Order: sequence, then structure tokens, then C-alpha cells
Amino acid sequence: MNALAEWLEKRGGAAAKRELQRRIEEKTGRPIRWATIHDIARGAVVPTPDTAKRIEAATDGEVTAAQLLGISGDESSTPAGADQPRGEVNTVEPAA
Repeated sequence: MNALAEWLEKRGGAAAKRELQRRIEEKTGRPIRWATIHDIARGAVVPTPDTAKRIEAATDGEVTAAQLLGISGDESSTPAGADQPRGEVNTVEPAA
């Protein structure tokens, strides 16, 4: 589980994603899709550095950009989707 997923879980899961979405827009002046937050939290995508910084601002530094990008030196911060596409994309794997 990555740092964002842990942060969201402590705050109530899906409702916390909506709150984080609101806080990101409030603190940075730019919206973020709910699906993007979901994909980053589940490790399906690694955020862009800009998105990681926006999440860090919205969480008041409780989740750092370095953790989200896997560059903090803390092995628990390596994103589960480190080998996945970067950015605000909604990747869906076709059912086999």
C-alpha cells in the first residue's frame, strides 16, 4: 500500500478521495479527476511530478511528492505502479 492509499484509508476511503479532490483544487487552483486520485492510490499509475506536488500540498505534507514518485529513500514509499505509465491517465486493462 502506498503513502496516498494509507492516507486515504485513515480518513475514510472513498469519501476521503472526494475531500482530497476538493482540497487539491482549493490549495492549487487546479482540479484533479477523482479517477486520477484513485489510480495513484491503487498504484495503477505514477503521478507526474506536478500532480505529486499538488497532492503533497493538499495533504499538508503528510503524503510527500517524493513518496509518491518513489524517490524518498524509504522502501515503503516506492509506488506499486512504478513500472506503469506516468501522468493523469485512466488505464483500464481489458478482461482476459
